[in-house]
Amino acid sequence: MTPTGPMGASLAQSLSGALCNRLDKTLREEIKKTVPPRRCKALWGCISKVLEPVTGQLSSTIAAKLTAVEGILKENITKMVKSKVNCECSTNV
Repeated sequence: MTPTGPMGASLAQSLSGALCNRLDKTLREEIKKTVPPRRCKALWGCISKVLEPVTGQLSSTIAAKLTAVEGILKENITKMVKSKVNCECSTNV
């Protein structure tokens, strides 16, 4: 499931990118603290391969949640606009 509209897609991409960057930074810092330098490169390659499906699943989950939120927002905005129009119409009569 993907977000509808350019705004939802952009938001999903931004969140996914930010999360991946943060995860990458955190893992690199922790590896530097605990793993000898000569083993870091090999370990990082292995970790990257393991995390690929996780990042894909995370992106899908975020996209699905954003789609749901976008639908609810559209519905609520439509209700609010209709309500406001009805209020204005009844006060002008």
